[in-house]
Amino acid sequence: MNTVGELRLNFLNRQPIFVLKLLGGASLEARDGPIAGRATQRHRLALLALLAIYGERGQTRERLMAYLWPERDTEHARQLLNQAVHSLRKTLGQAALLSAGDHLRLNPEVVSADVAELDGALARGNHGAAAALYRGPFLDGFFLPEAPEFERWTQGERDRLATAYAQALEALAEAAERERDRGRAVEWWKTRAAHDPYDSRVALRLMQALEAAGNRTGALQHAGIHERLLRAEFGVEPAAEVLALAERLRREPAVRAQPRPDGEAGNGAAALPPAARWRKEASPPALGSTEPPGAATAARQSATSPSSTADTTLDPAAHESPAPAPLVTAPRPPTRPRPAVWYSLAVFLLCAVLIAIWLGRTLRSTPPPTAREPAIAVLPLANHSTDPRDAALADGMTEELIAVLARAGSLRVVGSTSAFAFRNRQLDVRRIADSLGVAHLLEGDLQKSGSRLRVRVRLLDARDGSTRWSETYDRELRDVFAVQDDIARAVARELGLRLGAATGTPLRRRPTRNVAAYELYLRGSDRFLIRSDSGLRQGLEFFRQAIALDSTYAAAWAGLARMYNVLSIDAPGPVRTQYRALAEEAARKAVALDDSLAEAHQTLGAIRMYRLDFTSAEQHLTRALALDPSRALTHEVMVRLLLWTGRPAEALAHAERALEVDPLSPTAHAELARALLGTDRCDEALAELEKLSGLRPPLVRAAFIAAQCYAHKGRWPEAIAALRPQAERGDRQALGLLGYMLARAGQREEALRIHAALLEEWRRGAGEAFEVALVYAGLGDLDQTATWFDRAIADRSLGFALMRVGPLFNDVRGDPRFERLRERLGLQRR
Repeated sequence: MNTVGELRLNFLNRQPIFVLKLLGGASLEARDGPIAGRATQRHRLALLALLAIYGERGQTRERLMAYLWPERDTEHARQLLNQAVHSLRKTLGQAALLSAGDHLRLNPEVVSADVAELDGALARGNHGAAAALYRGPFLDGFFLPEAPEFERWTQGERDRLATAYAQALEALAEAAERERDRGRAVEWWKTRAAHDPYDSRVALRLMQALEAAGNRTGALQHAGIHERLLRAEFGVEPAAEVLALAERLRREPAVRAQPRPDGEAGNGAAALPPAARWRKEASPPALGSTEPPGAATAARQSATSPSSTADTTLDPAAHESPAPAPLVTAPRPPTRPRPAVWYSLAVFLLCAVLIAIWLGRTLRSTPPPTAREPAIAVLPLANHSTDPRDAALADGMTEELIAVLARAGSLRVVGSTSAFAFRNRQLDVRRIADSLGVAHLLEGDLQKSGSRLRVRVRLLDARDGSTRWSETYDRELRDVFAVQDDIARAVARELGLRLGAATGTPLRRRPTRNVAAYELYLRGSDRFLIRSDSGLRQGLEFFRQAIALDSTYAAAWAGLARMYNVLSIDAPGPVRTQYRALAEEAARKAVALDDSLAEAHQTLGAIRMYRLDFTSAEQHLTRALALDPSRALTHEVMVRLLLWTGRPAEALAHAERALEVDPLSPTAHAELARALLGTDRCDEALAELEKLSGLRPPLVRAAFIAAQCYAHKGRWPEAIAALRPQAERGDRQALGLLGYMLARAGQREEALRIHAALLEEWRRGAGEAFEVALVYAGLGDLDQTATWFDRAIADRSLGFALMRVGPLFNDVRGDPRFERLRERLGLQRR
């Protein structure tokens, strides 16, 4: 019997009154066998699973209702919960479920749960017991229809437990290696590789363990199996380290393993194999980390490679797998027209408009750089390679230099939107510097030839265009990270700064050692990919391939999260929920691997805000800004969060900072207008939006902000006119807000027609509750508004509205029911 089987038999040799098994499936057992009947209906088992995970903390009835019956109104959901509790107590005894006020919890003295046992073993550091308890993925094969929030929660717990199991296996394998128990180390690494057969890092460790045990043939066989799996599933090669070790094993003569006194194989070496050091550097945080590793466990597509998304399902059940994979499989992006597709093109068009405005009149006064805050812009590196695809490498290095320099807390670094606006523009150095409010410019070019890389850069003084410093770097491509460091340090030295001094974080984020993975990451980061759905799918594929080559590459996970988040913006409700779940999984994985990734924290912050978890959202956004103050987008997300949590003055400060670091960004101008609206400075907000009027296609959020400004001033015809074009293009939230405006303007008949259409959409499952709530609020029906706001919280459409509908409904806020709703969401009184 293998090691895992032996431990399982030893550990599970006891009989509780009832046993709840949630690992590898879902079942409830008594001493005399499995329990059937009403107590094991899906919603009952789901309720037990929730209570088992939350343990002694328990969970409120209201939250349990939101998880299990989100499609029901509050009264009906409460009845269903009461029925489920009654049925479980009837079967398991009154003491099985304990009540304390509005909280429910599972009584571990009556019902023992394998997940609770597993968490307890992990907390005690008993990795053997944890490995014995893990029989398979959490709630494997279990699906609860019409409960997307429960599915998202299940996926997160499945992720957490699978990652913890993997870490326990690695701890056991490494302990065996330290004890020179080569045979046992091999068994544990085999179990770990079976758990995740696509991870090249794990394949490498198993090969090294087999070599150390004298089984070179086995090591070569596993290399072949791993290589065939990656090629068949993803069309990529294994990590270079795996190929190199296999080649060495083929060429070098075999060395007979020296037997240990106890008869077990060993090589007599005092140190671990060379990969041990690599494992220490690249491994995820320990189990005690405050941010659980969010390794994505959405299933691989069956019978297709990730490069083909035609057969990908939207059914959440199809995103389950018997073992977590190093890739996240996306639902197919919607094929309907998406306004967000035009965002990148809009950025470039707007930049041209803004530059023209700047040449003729002032956009917004930017304080000149001072000695206290030196400022720099990194202009896009020119691609001098013969292959035009290497433009992604040049752009990627530009972005990396911006991020690294931003870690000098006393240096203002212009954001990438504004910096890239000057690509290929033959403008005078001083004019560029004046428009961006900087004292220095960094420019240069990049040329790639085979595995060689040449980078030429120079630091310019904006006052007279003189060169303060220049350098040419001729290196191997694998040294690209060292080149970035050298450039950043040289610039900082010239400016008299210390990189990383303000944040205390490493100079740059943890790179990959796989150059091919890095190139795939850069290609996935190409800003042109978000212009179309096909481009987004291509970007997802690049990130997946990078992760297949190096599953510990945190930046690739963060890029994957970014793509899913972009896809979610204009997706229909259920698909949007799925995309956000995938984005959150990937972002959590990135943070678990490298907590210094600002992009991953920003994505997590945005998603937590949409989920109305404002405390967690603010923590991640604050962390992102501490890591990279030059990310204007993080400031913009913070604007929306602070407005909803009742801090308009702080929101305005972040909006102004976003525009300061990225002065040509259209979204920064829009979010400044939103913040000005939040501080009742509507005339200034409208003036800011006027600067975006020449943008084609128009920026979607600008219409929402302008309409609210006009509504705040009682200018209903202008408010209606601002929203009509977007509503007529099929934007249901624009239609809902238009219904609100029409009702307030006295045009109730048209408002009622909109209400009827939105209600019918909602009943068919195509609409969302917040759209209906908007019209009810305009009609002044506070009872129905309260009911539909509750539904909007349950279906998460209220969270999506954070993007578009800012502070509104002053008369609604005066109702006590809405004050209770604000308290429920943890919002401050404005």
